[in-house]
Amino acid sequence: MRIAICLWLALGCGCATAAAPDQGAQRVPRTIAQCHKIGDKIPRAECYDEATGREAYLQALDDERERAALAAGDSKPIKPAGGILGELWGFDKRPEETKYGIKQYHPNYIIAYGTNPFNSKPMTSDTRVYADQPSSDPKGLKFQLSAKAWLFGRDDNAFGAWLAYTQQSWWQVLDASNSRPFRETDFQPEAIVALRPELFGWINDGRDFQWRLLNVGVVHQSNGQAGNASRSWNRVYAEAGFERDWSADNQLALLARIWGRISEDPATDDNPGITSYLGYGDLRAIYRHGNYLLTAMARGNLRTGKGAAQIALAFPLVREAEARSFPFKGYVQLFTGYGESLLDYNWRQTSIGIGFTLNDWK
Repeated sequence: MRIAICLWLALGCGCATAAAPDQGAQRVPRTIAQCHKIGDKIPRAECYDEATGREAYLQALDDERERAALAAGDSKPIKPAGGILGELWGFDKRPEETKYGIKQYHPNYIIAYGTNPFNSKPMTSDTRVYADQPSSDPKGLKFQLSAKAWLFGRDDNAFGAWLAYTQQSWWQVLDASNSRPFRETDFQPEAIVALRPELFGWINDGRDFQWRLLNVGVVHQSNGQAGNASRSWNRVYAEAGFERDWSADNQLALLARIWGRISEDPATDDNPGITSYLGYGDLRAIYRHGNYLLTAMARGNLRTGKGAAQIALAFPLVREAEARSFPFKGYVQLFTGYGESLLDYNWRQTSIGIGFTLNDWK
């Protein structure tokens, strides 16, 4: 637990600041000829917008919409905001660009992993022991699929209702003698309301760390198994997201979440005492530097001293100029503690894996 807290704090405090631009210097727009020389399509498109004056046109359009809304007696529209959280929750786009779209939620990846020590007899009590596993191979493939879909919200994206789904699977693909079984698959659907703090009159001007996100959600998680292998629980949570942007390629987002478990009948509870191991919340950090993405998670129960930490690095596989448009990044992940999977919620282990993640941040 102490390692988990130190890991998260180190990531949050270890990022160097970038020098601020000269406020007195007037920015000179780039030319079409300069844009032609940019290899990566996204920066090239941004350059064309600047060179042709499209940025100024879009800003004027936003100003006109704001004046029309105020004249109609509506509240003042909240302007788009960039950064990591803006990209993840559509705050960096205009409403017509985000409606009914599907976006990344948690990272999507596939890794070859190994874990130690292996939990050969998962149990919730002395009388509920799952000893019928088809395989006890501590190596295999782990993959995660995660996405969210916008349902409805305000026209300026200051409020949005989302449905999300995350699935994690552990596939013992090397155990040919037992038909390469899946040891565990955890399913996690969620309903989320995402709010921008500007709705409440919060002003971020002049703040190093800006409060950019408030989520309220309900989540179900289960492994879809029966008998002694069954695991499931339901939670409600609130999450606040803060961000520091030194530049477009040097950003840090910090997210703090607290949750409460929805109570169940003790006679049918698949995993009693799960909060003793997973706690009542977690802390996450996302640091982006260029085409590298470093993430960390820490959670635990201070009363029991049990918890977990995870750190992961996504890195480019091609030249820097092509990395943003290339669909994959390399991915390394390290987990230590309790609850890597629901089946192992009360088992302490350390796992390490390497593979690929889908590059859909930009």
